Amino acid sequence: MKAVNDRMRFRSGQRRMLMVCLPLLLAVLQSPNPSLAQGDEPPAYTEGTFSGRLLAEIHSTASMIPHRNYGTATARFDALPDGRTRLTLSGTIKQEGNAGFSVTGRYGPAGFRSDDKAITLSIDPEGRITGDGIEDGQSYTLSGRISADELELQVQNRPVPETGATSVTGIDFTYSLTNDLAEPEGGTCKDIRYEMRPVASIGDGTMSMISVPVCLR
Repeated sequence: MKAVNDRMRFRSGQRRMLMVCLPLLLAVLQSPNPSLAQGDEPPAYTEGTFSGRLLAEIHSTASMIPHRNYGTATARFDALPDGRTRLTLSGTIKQEGNAGFSVTGRYGPAGFRSDDKAITLSIDPEGRITGDGIEDGQSYTLSGRISADELELQVQNRPVPETGATSVTGIDFTYSLTNDLAEPEGGTCKDIRYEMRPVASIGDGTMSMISVPVCLR
């Protein structure tokens, strides 16, 4: 009789443990993979190519009103073999690719952060873009916002006062781009072609030949 009672208590204990452990097991199975948590996987905006309008406003001592030039621009994110990500932004004004840069960085819980030290660029988990720095006697301030559908970026370029007098007091670039995945049938560009072009690496100014998307209007 004692043996029967012991077996009944053992089975009852097993059932209680199952009642406790089963919900925990289900919670573990249903929870996201820790390696795919926010910040470990690149966000949705790294897919596709952004393209659209570029505005360059040139400020000078010769006029109170900035001189404006318009062009087109593209941007895309590419995964590198070493686990980093490269953002390449290519701008064309007057048929010349003269308003772009590339930056390499990594994703983490706080979003994207560039590796460059001279000029920093960060994208937080909400898509806010910030950055600044000084390179070759020029100061840069970056601000904007990015989502899976749109990229709005402002880059302010100002000469450092110590570099001497110059008639140009600053250049402001405004990129208003839309992801081609959001507008596959339309948008500013009729087509996008890839070309090898020299692109400056933000932070050290070195030029690299990179395959960049070029907007065809």
